[in-house]
Amino acid sequence: MEKQPDLVAKSRLIDEMSFKNRFIEFITQWEVILLFIAVGVFVFFNAKSRYFLDWFNLMIATFQFSEKAIMALPMIFIIMCGDIDISIASIIALCAYVVGQAALGGASIPTLIVLSLLVGTLAGLFNGVMITTLEMPAIAVTLATQSIYRGISIGLLGDQARTKFPANFGVFGQQFVPGTIIPIEFVLYLILMLLFAFILHKTTYGRRLYAIGNSPEAARFSGINVKAIRIINFTLTG
Repeated sequence: MEKQPDLVAKSRLIDEMSFKNRFIEFITQWEVILLFIAVGVFVFFNAKSRYFLDWFNLMIATFQFSEKAIMALPMIFIIMCGDIDISIASIIALCAYVVGQAALGGASIPTLIVLSLLVGTLAGLFNGVMITTLEMPAIAVTLATQSIYRGISIGLLGDQARTKFPANFGVFGQQFVPGTIIPIEFVLYLILMLLFAFILHKTTYGRRLYAIGNSPEAARFSGINVKAIRIINFTLTG
């Protein structure tokens, strides 16, 4: 009976050490570190200007990063598998040319959306097939396709600018949710972010991405079709 207090004290000490270890493990995760950095940036710039954290200013600032954030979402899958795609900007240029020409021709907004997705998907699919078929580094293949896609865009467009687009052409990239100051593009980003987070953490496909990123050879021997997943990743990026 005399040893019982010692056992209770040791149990409490173990619990305290376990809590400290979990806390240290939590705050040293890279996501938490990035959150601390982001908070620090906001605090610093708010101290420099009282208008920085103004609601309207923050919403307007989302125009600057929303489209880049949307592009970065599928890139997460590619990087997790040890690849990289540097042709994204050129794919966007090619899609912009095709969609712009279609808009000037009187195509509807749904048609423009489908057309843009189709061109981007085909360009991304071409990247993925070339990388897995030639078994070359992704950076080498996408460097080449970057020049190809950009060259096609410049060759077709030349040094001319396209103007006089329909009034509803910029509905997703330049307009706000009706009755608010929230950009439609930002709302679209939030929806896609939740979708990609669900795929990454709650689906078999997401688990396979982690497996390939840890060891492509081990993933292949475990029955995962590594080539198919890499092709899908590049197609999504397109």
